[in-house]
Amino acid sequence: MNVRVLKDYLESAGILGIIISLVFVGLELRQNTSIAKIDAYEAYIGNIIEIQNEMSGNPTLAALVIRANISQGDQEFDAAESGMLYSFFYSMMYARSGLFTAIEEGILSEDYIGPIERTSIFDNDFYRSVWPRQRESFDESFVEYVEALPWNTQRSE
Repeated sequence: MNVRVLKDYLESAGILGIIISLVFVGLELRQNTSIAKIDAYEAYIGNIIEIQNEMSGNPTLAALVIRANISQGDQEFDAAESGMLYSFFYSMMYARSGLFTAIEEGILSEDYIGPIERTSIFDNDFYRSVWPRQRESFDESFVEYVEALPWNTQRSE
């Protein structure tokens, strides 16, 4: 076998090795992306479950959330009630901001954002009154998104 033929075989084997390596890297990236998606959604669900567990274990909080959502702006809350509601709504919005960030960064698809848009738990005068203070805690792109939602700009019928 002459040196030139051997060189051609070795070059071909090297190119094949590079192609196989690139395919492997692509598969690893795909798997890592899937893991990132799962992690992002699990974090969101974990936050929501934690909040729901807090509500289910705290009848006072559950009653306050119901009062806030059925009031027509005439509902009065004392300082302790306002503090509980403020914290509850902040926790709910914080969980949603994490989901929004995962979508904005391309980790999750926009299909996951639907529940945020349809969530009427924020459609109340109490939340609209505290949003101006809470908005400062979130990224501007999330604030813009939230402020464009119908329940944040007007009372739903």
